[in-house]
Formats: sequence, structure tokens, C-alpha cells
Amino acid sequence: MAVQKSLDKLAGGSAIECRDGLVGLLNAIQKGPAEETELAAASISHVLEALQQHLADSAVQRWGAATLEELFRRSAIPSDMAFHATSALVSGAQANLEAIEVQRWCFSALACCLTVGEDDSPDRNVLAVHMLSQDAMSVIAKSIRLHSTSPSLLDCAASLVCCMVMEGGEAVADEAFQTGGLRLI
Repeated sequence: MAVQKSLDKLAGGSAIECRDGLVGLLNAIQKGPAEETELAAASISHVLEALQQHLADSAVQRWGAATLEELFRRSAIPSDMAFHATSALVSGAQANLEAIEVQRWCFSALACCLTVGEDDSPDRNVLAVHMLSQDAMSVIAKSIRLHSTSPSLLDCAASLVCCMVMEGGEAVADEAFQTGGLRLI
């Protein structure tokens, strides 16, 4: 019931309603029974649509990233939707470079999607390379330059770069050096 109410708010259209819907959805996932998580995962397209619709709204992006991270943590995002989710997170971080909270939450959610699930999953490698194709390393480097005095942001950025290099291999490592992401960390 709580998930449906939150999804209705997501469909409301305004940034405030979307933010409230995302907060409610996150709470329902964290506190509700497994059925709530399953319903939320089945409705992931609504979350992604809200993130796309309100790309420049830092509150929507922050709560959307937190919701996606929780769904990744519970392995509740199907692999085909994980690509769309990672694209949305990279886009949200890019569009809100000045908003340090958005950066931290997006980087944390992206790192989470690379660390959950079974070890040696081919999806992890493909997701890391997909993040690379979405220009994630450049976003990380820009964010580090803007927020270099924030230890928590640097920690999130370093964790994400490490996860991407570990899972993506040589191509990701080369890109991390070329964009300056590794030098800045």
C-alpha cells in the first residue's frame, strides 16, 4: 500500500511531489515486507522517469539515487534495468555537479551496483564498461575538482573508481588515468 501511494506521488509531476514520492518509496522498501520491495522493483521505470523528468532538481536526484541504491543493495533491480539505472545516476551526477549530496549519493549507488550480487558476475563488467561509456570518469573527475575539500565525497569517488577498475578491467583503468580521476584521488 505504501509503495502504491509513493508511486502515485511520482506520477504527480512536480519536483516536490516526485521527491516526496521517492522518500516514501525508500521508506517503504526499507521498512516494509519483501512484497513492497518487489512492487517497487517492478515499478523501477517510474523512478527512472522521475529522475529524467527532474534532472536538474537536486532533491529529486538525491532521493532517487538513495532509492536506487537500496534497490541495488537488495538485488531488486533486474539486470536489463540496471543499465538504465546507472545511466540515470551518471546523468543526475553530471547535471548536479555543484550539489555535493547528489554527487555522494549517485557515486555510492553506482558503486553499490558493482558490488552486489554474485562474485564474478559478467553483469558487473558490462555495467562498469557501460558507466565508462556514459562518461562516468569525467563526471567523477569534475566532481573531485569542485569538492576536493570534502572527505566524504572523495571517499565515495575513490570507492566508485576502485569498483569500476576492479570490475571493468584495463579499459576502465586506462580511462581513469586519462580523465585524471585517479590522479585527483
